[in-house]
Amino acid sequence: MKRDMEVARAEQAAAAAAGLWQLRDLVAGEELKLAVGPHKAKDDEETMFPSQYGSRRRNGARRARRSISFWMLDPVDSDLFIDEVLAAMPAGASRIGLDIGGGTGTFTARMAERGGVTVATTSMDFDAPFDSFIASRGLVPMHVSVARRLPFFDGTLDVVHSMHVLSNWIPDAALELALFDVYRVLRPGGVFWLDHFFCLGTHLDDTYVPMFDRIGFKKLRWNAGRKLDRGIDMDEWYVSALLEKPRRRS
Repeated sequence: MKRDMEVARAEQAAAAAAGLWQLRDLVAGEELKLAVGPHKAKDDEETMFPSQYGSRRRNGARRARRSISFWMLDPVDSDLFIDEVLAAMPAGASRIGLDIGGGTGTFTARMAERGGVTVATTSMDFDAPFDSFIASRGLVPMHVSVARRLPFFDGTLDVVHSMHVLSNWIPDAALELALFDVYRVLRPGGVFWLDHFFCLGTHLDDTYVPMFDRIGFKKLRWNAGRKLDRGIDMDEWYVSALLEKPRRRS
């Protein structure tokens, strides 16, 4: 049994390595061109991720293509642009950061391209080998759960970003603890980019806005829009916010 498991792991690693380089060709360099041009999506998805991920092996490929337009193209009501966020900070103030739950690392790559910001990416490899792929792009992956304390010293990061990950699926007490930890690692004047936080409209006013206020964030941007994929009667909302850790008083 032990030998069978070792053989299986070796086969998985070899298959992953073969698939990762094909996915790298898709999302690196010519991303926008590939996104809008003729492309055999199904054939590519079959080879991008190895079969040990079963029916979920195509999720990473879909996410990679879907993330191509994030933060760059025309936004909806709740979106923020990378250029908009960088412009909201003093020149040269964005140097190092963290993307919590960064998927394939596209946000990290965009931050490097647009602003020269070095960003590490956390990913848990739940349904695809995201950490290995992030590394294959020359980026820094971190295998860190949202339930764990962030492995950074107090007041060291210029920007922290999270899209969808820190949202209402996390119990309130655990979410507040995670947000406090984001606040801890940001330097004074650093910003937390909360990207597409989703919740019920009533919970937004009663639970989450007071939570952000308790932690001590200062709102620089606050964009809200309806989340309609499950119908308008659900009263679900997206919020994208740029929250600053206040500077120390002199």
